[in-house]
This record gives sequence, C-alpha cells and structure tokens, in this order.
Amino acid sequence: MRIEDERSGSDAAASLFREGSRGSADAPSAGHCLSEEAVLTFSEGRSSPGELEQLHAHLDICASCLDLVNAAIHGWERPPASIPGHRPWLATFGAGQKIGRRYRVESLVGRGGMGEVYLVHDELLGERVALKMVLPTASDSPAAVARLLNEVRLARRISHANVCRVHDVGVHEEPGRIDDRLYFITMEYIEGERLGQLARSEPLAVPTVLGLARQILSGLDAAHGSGVLHRDLKSDNIMVRAVGSEQRVTIMDFGLSARLDRQNGALTTARERVGSASYMAPEQLQGLALGPPTDVFAFGVVLFEMLCGALPFASEGSATQRAPRRLGERAVAPSAVRPELGPELDRFVSRCLMEKPEDRFASAQEALAALACESGETALPSGLARSAWPGATLSA
Repeated sequence: MRIEDERSGSDAAASLFREGSRGSADAPSAGHCLSEEAVLTFSEGRSSPGELEQLHAHLDICASCLDLVNAAIHGWERPPASIPGHRPWLATFGAGQKIGRRYRVESLVGRGGMGEVYLVHDELLGERVALKMVLPTASDSPAAVARLLNEVRLARRISHANVCRVHDVGVHEEPGRIDDRLYFITMEYIEGERLGQLARSEPLAVPTVLGLARQILSGLDAAHGSGVLHRDLKSDNIMVRAVGSEQRVTIMDFGLSARLDRQNGALTTARERVGSASYMAPEQLQGLALGPPTDVFAFGVVLFEMLCGALPFASEGSATQRAPRRLGERAVAPSAVRPELGPELDRFVSRCLMEKPEDRFASAQEALAALACESGETALPSGLARSAWPGATLSA
C-alpha cells in the first residue's frame, strides 16, 4: 500500500520501515529496514518526494536494503548469494560494458541511494575517469536529474587543486532495456581513501590534521569565491591521496550545492532542509537561510572527527533523531576526548561549531587565515578573527 502524500511526515516515515536486523544505527529509523511495500514502491518510481528523502538517506547506509531495491529494479527473484566476507554489489553495468558509446566500464567503485560511481576508460581521450550514474529509479525523477545537472553546472565553476574536477554530463540510451535512458556525469578519478575511513580508524596526528584542514578550507574558499555553497560537506565526501610525500585532499560530491548571491553571500535558491544530519548546521536543521558559515560548521564537525575519531555532538539514537537535539547544545571540546590536545584547538573548533552563524568564522577564508596565523605561518589580515577570538595560538 502506497503512503499517500497527505499523511503526516512522521507517520509516513514510520511506515516506510519495519523491524529487522539489517539496519544501521544511523538509519533514519534506528533498528528498522525498508518494508517490502516501500521497496516495491521505490523500485517502480512511485515514491513521493517526502518518502524519497527518507529512502535515499537509508539506502546510503544500508547495503542490504540497497541490494533488495536493485533486485526489484532488475526483476531478480532475490539478490545473488553473498560470498563470506564479501558483499557483491549489484550494479547496473558490469566490467567491459560501454556507457554512452564512449566509456568502457572497468569496475564499480561506490554507490549510494541515488547513484553508482564507476571507474571507466574514456575511449575517445584514452584516459581513466570516474562516471557517476543516476540509478534507474532516480533517472525517472525530474528532481534527481535536475540535481545531477546542478552538480555539473556548479562544480564546473570551481577550479582548485582541492576540488574534484567535473568534466561533462551525458545520457546513456539503450533501446529495449526497461531503464533505457540513464543520466551520468564524468569527473576526475581520485584514487585514494575517504577521510571518514581514515578518521574513524584512529585519531590522526595533529600536524596531519592541520595540513588536511588547511586544504579543506582552501577548497571551500575556492567554492565560495566561485559563488557555490557545498551544503553537504562531510568526511565521507572528502578523498585523501598520496602525492609524493604529502597527502592531498579533494572535496567531492557537489550534488546538493547551491549558488550564492554575489551581493550578500546568501542562497538564491529555496531554503531546503538538505544535507547529512550529523554534519548539518543548526540553520540547516531549521530550514533557515544558509551561507558560508554553514559550510564552516560542517568543516568544524570534520575537524573534530579528524582529531577525535568521533562526532562532536554525542547522544543516543540515529543521526536523524540526534540532529534536532543539537539545537542549543554545545559541542564537546576535543580535549575532553583527547586530553593531550590544548585549549587553542578547543577554541578554534568551538568557534567553527557555534550555534549562531554570526558567531562562527564568517567564511572559509577567515577560518583559514586564523588557522594559518595562529599556527605561526603568516600574518593575519586586518579585520579578521583575532579581535573576536583573542589569545588563541594553534601549533602542531
């Protein structure tokens, strides 16, 4: 039975999920997985916009439900049996197949609730690139296609070493298939590791954290300078790779980004409640106006995660359940988790994570200047953060 649009959001969200053992603690409904009806409705492209938001969030973190959805999409009776110790991803395309008459698939490298990412060989240019394909169910959604085109449009405005380069957008057409029209984008292929994986494995050394933090802020500053707000910055959207003896950061996934007004630095789009709950600023949670301080807040969460291997707002429940409780809550100080960290880092992280946007660094540039100055690298430009943040000294 399909959930009707007029039903309340809480009732609709609850009926999408059922009790089960496959779910994750970070699922929209902790301890629940998708009901069979929700899987069928989603696979047939009949989910309402409100349902899709919950479904995509759950599929991003629940591999088993994603397998069930793929089985429904492709008409399999059941997902192929898993090999012990390895979960075979069910992909729209297999190795050797060609996408868009140009891109030969080498392997599937990742997937989420709305799309798949492949490593492909561009046979026209003779180089390897990443190809992000919107899943068949999402390709039927005008909103999903618009989001993909928006990602290309905005990401191509940014040219910076710490931001993934987006190349082009295309359509794969294959008459005779149920999913005969699929949208994709091609981008720079980054062979590295997600920052989230690194941070959660063990707390990183402070000099390493500061080096990565500067690069993240530099990439955000370039995006803001190009009039683009990320809105979904998180550690799993940041790749880290070795370049010689150094580690290079690349910010990925501008799919939820939005264009900033050049005059006032605010969004020119509708105030949507989008992003990853654990990294969302209070103004995102409340559906208020967003700006560069919104990305600064998400950066502060990532910085805390790099230092402590955990998130700064610790409480019970799923990410979605925890998020509203953060309003009015002060972030845990990094030194409370990792005592060897000094008060200087506590103050810097706290400034990034202030509840009110006006109490944070006003931009990534301001945060970067304060970080560079307080770690003794360069003089702080006049008019920036020192007067509002006295006495702090960051050092590796």
